[in-house]
Amino acid sequence: MIRLPKNFFANLSPTQYREYLKLLPKLNDEKAQSYVMLAFTLVALSFFGIFAIKPTLSTITELKRKLVDLQFVNQKYTTKIKNLSKLQIAYNSLSNDLPIITDAIPQKPEVPKLVAQINALLSRSNLQTTSLKALRVEIAPERQSSGKNTSYVVFTLDASGAYDDILAFIQSVIHSNRLITIETISISKDTESGDALVLNLRGRSYFRP
Repeated sequence: MIRLPKNFFANLSPTQYREYLKLLPKLNDEKAQSYVMLAFTLVALSFFGIFAIKPTLSTITELKRKLVDLQFVNQKYTTKIKNLSKLQIAYNSLSNDLPIITDAIPQKPEVPKLVAQINALLSRSNLQTTSLKALRVEIAPERQSSGKNTSYVVFTLDASGAYDDILAFIQSVIHSNRLITIETISISKDTESGDALVLNLRGRSYFRP
């Protein structure tokens, strides 16, 4: 920028002074035009900048919303995984007891297996088996009447032996692996042998079809 001396205009002639005055409006117009162009340039940049940035802003907003959704889903899955881990630990702790449960209440009547188990208990108790029968398999009645889904096998047996052996057999039936309940029981004296007693027993063994 050129700086003029302070007494520059004082030394000018009237004609020169008038010529310089003519230049002032032109300078002012050029300066005003520069400001106007600068203003229009800024407005244009702002206008086009908004259109250029708007898609990016929309994308950022959408990504943030998806991130929130994914974080929510991740939290739900994390909770489910923790619950499954707890269930797995509980299952592992009970896995040793599952065979006992399935032996106590099987999913099928397994009548031959039941008869074989009772025969083994009779033999272990030193009782002589006279009769052992599975009378029937009940599946529907209890489920319809009481709403329970447990069915049962009814059986009867006749055996003879000493009193202590009969008591041992009854205890072994009550504590056998398979769940058995005794409905009726009677002990009478064997008419053919003075020392032996006769056991008549009716019981149920349960299963869950």
